[in-house]
Amino acid sequence: MFVLYLHSSDANHTHDIEQFCCLYGTDFVWLSPQYAKFYLNQQERPQLAILYDAFQNDIACTITTVIGFDHDVIMQAALDIAVNLRSGRMIDMGDVLLLSTINKDFQLLNQCKELINQIPNDILKTAQMYLLTQGNAQEAAKLLYLHRNSFTYRLNKFIQLSRIDIKESALTYFLHIYFTLQQSDNY
Repeated sequence: MFVLYLHSSDANHTHDIEQFCCLYGTDFVWLSPQYAKFYLNQQERPQLAILYDAFQNDIACTITTVIGFDHDVIMQAALDIAVNLRSGRMIDMGDVLLLSTINKDFQLLNQCKELINQIPNDILKTAQMYLLTQGNAQEAAKLLYLHRNSFTYRLNKFIQLSRIDIKESALTYFLHIYFTLQQSDNY
């Protein structure tokens, strides 16, 4: 399940925006007059993406959305970047991280680093191996010399500690971008 954070350019359309988002997601909540979040299943994402531009045109309001994970501080920072760089679009967290880094804005990268650095090394290595094996848990467990149940426990622990569901494609992409940037000498 994804968490979508959104920014509305006009606080007068809160009711319309909330109704539209609740057609596709759950647990919609306004964090401030212009910021909100809600949860979305993978199956609902394509339909929301198709109708997104038409809805903005219908209500004459710019809505910027970042698809990510449940962490208000990091996601609101990502949303601020998206509003500046890709206003009116729905964008994945991985793309926001990449765009901000390309633009020499390392605030988001540093916030992500603070979150990831809190995770124990064995749990982090489990998540990295899961990514390196393209989500093949059995192969990842084998390469780490772990029993499949131990591997699953560690992967679930990563999800619990980071609040990043590594099994979701958009968040897998985000973590690939994050780990690639961390390994680069330029960032």
